[in-house]
Amino acid sequence: MLNKSNVLVCTFIAFNLGLAVWRTVAAGYRWRVQSRAPFVDYIDINFPVYWSLPPSDPVAMSLHEPARFSLASDNTTGDLEWMTVLNYTREGRVQFGEQQRAFMPAYFHQFHCLRSLQRSIVFPGDRGDVNLLKAPDEHVHHCLNYLRQLFICVAADSLEKGDFTQHDLDEGTVGDDLVCQDWEVLFGEMERKYEEFAAWSIKYN
Repeated sequence: MLNKSNVLVCTFIAFNLGLAVWRTVAAGYRWRVQSRAPFVDYIDINFPVYWSLPPSDPVAMSLHEPARFSLASDNTTGDLEWMTVLNYTREGRVQFGEQQRAFMPAYFHQFHCLRSLQRSIVFPGDRGDVNLLKAPDEHVHHCLNYLRQLFICVAADSLEKGDFTQHDLDEGTVGDDLVCQDWEVLFGEMERKYEEFAAWSIKYN
């Protein structure tokens, strides 16, 4: 008859054997999945829909009414603050594949459109910034529809308290908290990919 110690030993051995079998089966499954993964060379239409960024923990963001990012036409500091939304590596472009084909994550296109909308509000009809607004009316129309379609696509399901139309819009007012993807991970990967591209450019150009 097995005593308590023998039962514990047998249970421990069985658990470890089961764990070893599970790991073997799981590793085989991962290998089969990877072996069936389609080859991606970033030529023509052969590229993935998403950029697979490294996994990261979610981060929190509190909605608030900031003192910065003014829309007053005489506030040069506010315009410079809006300009910072475009301060990213190579205007948001990232290269993939042996030929270093250029792509742009939607995140950066979104901020480009925000800057365009801000310019159209603060400086209507201004064609001075030819790199940003070559055709202001058409560009604004594009950006409004682009953001509209992205909002539909994301279908954000964060719950906000009460009636947002009744919220206090005074400067400094703090609203609900959002749970977000860590945007710093994206920035870090953009820098890493830029270093790869810079090394490739030196080697082949």
